Amino acid sequence: MNKKGLASGIVIMSIFLFAFAIFSLMSLTMWTQFEDAINTIDNDSISVEVKAKISLLGDKMLWGDKLFAFFFVCLILAYFISAGATPTESPEYFFVFSGILIVVTILAMFLSNSWVYMANNVNFITAAADLNFTNYILSYFPLFTFFTGLFAAALFYGRKQSGGGNLGGGSQLNDLIE
Repeated sequence: MNKKGLASGIVIMSIFLFAFAIFSLMSLTMWTQFEDAINTIDNDSISVEVKAKISLLGDKMLWGDKLFAFFFVCLILAYFISAGATPTESPEYFFVFSGILIVVTILAMFLSNSWVYMANNVNFITAAADLNFTNYILSYFPLFTFFTGLFAAALFYGRKQSGGGNLGGGSQLNDLIE
């Protein structure tokens, strides 16, 4: 059976979310610099109407924040569903998972501190202020990671081993397949 899938899932989820947040921050920062450069060009080269249209496009760059929140919710739900639906053979692996969860929480702490450092940097402070969901989640990323792993461990290791490890304890699907 898959004994380490729960641990590798939370590591992958943490790294994916952080990488996506960094890409959102970079794209929003590059857009802000592009928009500032356009606004410094004199009105003879680019008309005021074109500059206004370009300025309105800046609001469309905030889709990364909403997509980050969507990914965060979907990945956590998928993690909980897989924790509840994956059968477990031996609850002794809970102690191994607890150690891995502590290491992943420390990794999330490093990622969160990196995010806060970048968000407070002069080059990124304006863009980070526009990323509300991302900024909140990554500022408290170790707490989210730890409690997500703790709740998933309770789902994964807290079930009875009878019934094939299915949610609800029924094994009709296993009987049908066999």
